[in-house]
Amino acid sequence: MICHYFHRPGIFVLFFTLLFSESQAQQKQAASELKAHKAVVSRKPSEIYQNHLKPFLTPLKEVMAHRGDFPTLNQDGIILLDESIIHSDENGARTVVYHLVEEALTESAVEALAETVYGYRTEDQHIHLAQARTIKPDGTESMVEDQAVIMESAQTDAGDSLYGDRGQMRIIFSGVRPGVVREFIVVIEDNAPRIPGQFSAQEVWGAYWPTRQSRLVAHLPDSIASRIHETRLGAGVPATEKKTLAGGWQLWTWNKERQPHILSEGARAPSDQTGPALFLTTLPDWETFGTWYRKLLSERSTLPQTLSDLAVEWTKDAKTEEEKIEAVITHVARDVRYTGLEFGLGALQPRDPNQVWQTSYGDCKDKSNLATLLLRSLGIQAYLTLIQTEHAGKIERRSPDSRHFNHAIVAVKSGTAWQFSDPTIRYGRPGMLAPSSSDRDVLIVTTDAIEWAHTPPTNGGTYHYQVDATSDPDGTLEGWLELR
Repeated sequence: MICHYFHRPGIFVLFFTLLFSESQAQQKQAASELKAHKAVVSRKPSEIYQNHLKPFLTPLKEVMAHRGDFPTLNQDGIILLDESIIHSDENGARTVVYHLVEEALTESAVEALAETVYGYRTEDQHIHLAQARTIKPDGTESMVEDQAVIMESAQTDAGDSLYGDRGQMRIIFSGVRPGVVREFIVVIEDNAPRIPGQFSAQEVWGAYWPTRQSRLVAHLPDSIASRIHETRLGAGVPATEKKTLAGGWQLWTWNKERQPHILSEGARAPSDQTGPALFLTTLPDWETFGTWYRKLLSERSTLPQTLSDLAVEWTKDAKTEEEKIEAVITHVARDVRYTGLEFGLGALQPRDPNQVWQTSYGDCKDKSNLATLLLRSLGIQAYLTLIQTEHAGKIERRSPDSRHFNHAIVAVKSGTAWQFSDPTIRYGRPGMLAPSSSDRDVLIVTTDAIEWAHTPPTNGGTYHYQVDATSDPDGTLEGWLELR
């Protein structure tokens, strides 16, 4: 769960100096606790891929036969095929095949096609490279060798003090030039489902280049297929083609051809919030999701007496419930620094509250869970709350799924209303939220139910710019810019 937070406003230069030194200290301490993962390139996916999924792939010969029949005027490249095949077992564990065929049309596309990266979870997933090659205009092929496939420990969120089991496979292609086609097939296998007995997936349509053909295939046992709810968002989602297979299996296919590219636009909303997007889930309702997530929280809900006593000590001079809430929220926000170690289920489940306090660090769900338990020990109704901070924070409520959330905050019942606080804000106080957590739907996970609510809008602060500069006739601008 990637958590979003902000620091106190201040002078621009001073802010970056403080953040840099603190980030280094956090990274150094967290690095000592990271697990070592040794990975080698696998070229042999499981029998599920070989026996059940590989036959459904579109042959390269068929893809190349359509090459050139879709106008790509003034485009750097074209996606000839964007194909995904999703397999689910009876318990909801998935095997996903990604098959892409792309062509470079100009020199500008060469860099984009020279390499690609696929991420996976090293704790509970396996990744395989089933195919990787480039095809020159004369038909000769160059296969990607093992030394050109790099298994990396990706810590792309280290700058945000998040560390986890994210690994990535980097594939480097040779001989990429205008007119060259590259093809690769990556297979990612789950060891177990995130929610036992449940299946979920989502797909969006549209890419940076024109796409000749997009194809999504789901290979599902009858027990899963019979429970799936389909949700469409936006125009342009293709119809579902369903086929019954032998042995109690079904094949669902979504096919779309000749899609124009998506225009680049700053701060553009993600396609899973605007569409065209397809959501699949076997979860019948949000209460079922809540039951599963409450179990994860209940396993991390034991507050030792030492922490209960600490909450009493913090609030011994408090005369009102509001003052008690203030004491707990400010202590957790200030005394537990923001750092997340998210291995395996740790991306969704908080760490033990005593461990969070003893180590003095935690991510959004760690800090929010600790704060809610401390407040509840004082008789205050407080609950961990899930939220989506990306763009407008839209949650597709018609399709229950854990993937809709990326952050956790605290909800406190005040009379008949809810007050929301974000303890990942270093010097946060009750009711303080980042702009990315304001004015959006949230899911409150209480001890025996779930409740939807909406966070209040907030003023994200004021930026002050002071410019003292001189512009020369040649367009050169020189001077000082102050930002507060």
